[in-house]
Amino acid sequence: MSLKIVHEASSQRQHIRLRVPITVRIGDRTYTATDWSVAGLRAGPFDVMPAVGQIVPLKLLFRFDGFGFELDLQGEVRQNHAASHSVGFAFSDLEPESLALLQYLIGAQLSGEVVTAGDVLAIVKRENFTGARLQSKDSAGGSKIGPTLQRIALLCVLWAIGLGLVGYIGYSAYARAFIVRADGVLASPDAQMVRAPKTGTVLSVDVKSGQRVLPNQTVGSVEGIDGTVANMVGMCDCVMGEALAAPGAFISRGSPIVQLVPLTGRMGAEFIVPLESARKIRPGDRIVADIYVGNRYYSGRVERVILPTFGETNAYAKVSEGLVQLSAVVRVKFDSKLPASMVGQPASVRISTLRVFN
Repeated sequence: MSLKIVHEASSQRQHIRLRVPITVRIGDRTYTATDWSVAGLRAGPFDVMPAVGQIVPLKLLFRFDGFGFELDLQGEVRQNHAASHSVGFAFSDLEPESLALLQYLIGAQLSGEVVTAGDVLAIVKRENFTGARLQSKDSAGGSKIGPTLQRIALLCVLWAIGLGLVGYIGYSAYARAFIVRADGVLASPDAQMVRAPKTGTVLSVDVKSGQRVLPNQTVGSVEGIDGTVANMVGMCDCVMGEALAAPGAFISRGSPIVQLVPLTGRMGAEFIVPLESARKIRPGDRIVADIYVGNRYYSGRVERVILPTFGETNAYAKVSEGLVQLSAVVRVKFDSKLPASMVGQPASVRISTLRVFN
C-alpha cells in the first residue's frame, strides 16, 4: 500500500496525517483507521456511532515484521460521518511516552525506516520530556518590588566592590610615588647636655631614660685621672633623654654624658631616611607619625632635612663602590604638644611629598 501524506489547512490541527491503515479496538470490536496522526484518528464503519463529546477507550494495534504491540489511549468523539459511518476521534490525556511513540512511528513511516522491537522499547523507556520551566514572579503576576530591590542591592554591591578596587589601586599608586617611610626616635630641640667636668672615667649614670630629674639632682659621676670624683647635676626640671656615655667609658673634659629635656621643652622627632628618598622631601611636607604610645598617631610637618657630609677624604670612593650607604636625617615638628616624658620613644613616619595638599 502506498503512503499518502495529508497537510492540513492553517486553521486545522498542525500535525502530519498518515493514510496508513492501522487497527483500532473499541470494546470487543476492531475497526480500521486509515487517517491518523499524533492528535487523533478516524475509524469505521460503526453500526452504532457514539455521540459527539463522548470519551471512548481506544486500543491501537501496530503490527510489524516479527512483532506487534498495542497502545492504550483515550479518544474524544469530535465528528460523526453518517455517509461512511466513520467517527473522528481526538486523543485526550495523551501521556508523554505515548506521544513520543506516535511521533517516532510517523517519522519512521515518512523516512521508510524499518521499525524494530528494540527501537520501540528504547522510545518507551527513555525520558522524553523534561519538567516544566519555573515561572518567574513577573510572568506569574507576582510583585515586581522584590526582584527590583534585589537587582538594586546587587548593583550597589558591585559598585562598592568596583569603587573599592579603584580606590585601593589609586592609593597604592599614590603611596608608591609620593609617600616616604622611615624610622626614628622622639627628640627635643631644647635638649640640654650634661658634660664631663674633667677628663677621666665615667663611674655611673644615676637616672634612666624617661625619668624625671629635679634641679641640682645628681645624674652621674666621673673619676678624673688624678683620682678625684666629680658629680654631675641637672640644672632644670627635666626628663632624662638618653645616656651618651656608659659607665667605664674614658672621656675627655666637656664630652656629653647625659641628655636632659626640660618639661616645658618642645618635642619633635628625627628619622633616618635613605639619601635617594630624602631628595624628594622638602621642609613643610606633611607627615603622620606612629609613636606606639599615647594617642599613637600624630600629624606634623617636616622642619628640616639634614644631608650627610663626607668626613673622610676617601668617603666618596666608598660610596661609589657600594661600601657605604648614605642617609639623611629628617627632623619633624608636631602639630600638637607632646609631653617631654616621651623623649627617646621609637617611632615610624609617613611623609607625603605630594605638595598640592600642603
